[in-house]
Amino acid sequence: LEKEKKKLSLQVEEYEGAKKKLMLHISEMETTVKNAQRDTKKMQDIRDPLESQLQLRVEEIEMIQREKSRLEKRAVEAEELLERNKTKEVQFEEVSELKIKLLHWKKS
Repeated sequence: LEKEKKKLSLQVEEYEGAKKKLMLHISEMETTVKNAQRDTKKMQDIRDPLESQLQLRVEEIEMIQREKSRLEKRAVEAEELLERNKTKEVQFEEVSELKIKLLHWKKS
């Protein structure tokens, strides 16, 4: 009986030692989790304004691209108008020359 009691006492000590180790490990894990949560919060606090800035930049780029497209279209239209005006100017000069020739011809 004494032998059995001593054996059980040793087992209890082993279990208590294992329990202490597990409790320490749990405590360390809780600290690790809390640190990870804190770091995650910090990262989110950094990320949120960066996402806002990114969204603003994306909108700015889209606006610039729309303005660029609009200006390119206006440039093409201006070139076409200039070409039409040049054609009209040439036609006007030709008509003027023909009128002058006609006047000279009538005088002759």
